[in-house]
Amino acid sequence: MLRVGLLVIASLALGTTQDVDSDFRIIGGKPVNINTVPYQVSVIVQYGTYLIHTCGGSILDEDTILTAAHCVTLSTRYFIRAGSTNNRYGGQFIEVSEIIVHPDNDPSTFDYDVCILKLKRKLDFGALVKPIKLADSEKYYKTGTKSLVSGWGALQNEGSITDKLQAVSIPLVDHKVCKEIYSEINDVTDRMFCAGLLGVGGRDSCQGDSGGPLAADGVLIGVVSWGNECAAPDYPGVYANVLALKSWVESKMG
Repeated sequence: MLRVGLLVIASLALGTTQDVDSDFRIIGGKPVNINTVPYQVSVIVQYGTYLIHTCGGSILDEDTILTAAHCVTLSTRYFIRAGSTNNRYGGQFIEVSEIIVHPDNDPSTFDYDVCILKLKRKLDFGALVKPIKLADSEKYYKTGTKSLVSGWGALQNEGSITDKLQAVSIPLVDHKVCKEIYSEINDVTDRMFCAGLLGVGGRDSCQGDSGGPLAADGVLIGVVSWGNECAAPDYPGVYANVLALKSWVESKMG
């Protein structure tokens, strides 16, 4: 079963501090403070009187967030929370003014799975809120490269999300190998790449992490996109390739 990131299991009532099971998080990761990944944001959707963390995102500039295309619906109201380790309170809470999905996005295959969120007001940069640089070289995509994925996602497929930020380090997987692994499930295109502990499992992003950052050496190399379940030893996570989509992303910044 393909796992994607539009997770609406744990809801947050407006104006409340409803608890969420803190055992459910990025798989194999550990709690981190937002100052470790100050480019990370929570993408929050409004359903009636409820605010729900649905995906992650990355800060590109003062009013531009990068997330996954499958995280959004154009007719829905979204917000982001930046500068907070907890996705329920604190930091900077700003409404999204515009949603720009990549024109070549294919929801059925997750190809070109990127989306730009423009904010109604600018972020105030500081120690807890910073933009991240986009990958500009293939050197970040070598097999075995250590990368860091972060978010508020689930411990297991279709599990609950956590309200406290988590992160885990995972290596990149050879593109040809990953393409073969998924050959009977979905095409791993040139706009995608894979990361995870192949043959071992136990570390991965999961539902609720989608749209969030995968970074290497402090540079954004991927956007959490899809995979077959979560942390399965035979199926690494699949990420949108930031370098391959860089020109379009940069055209929507500023």
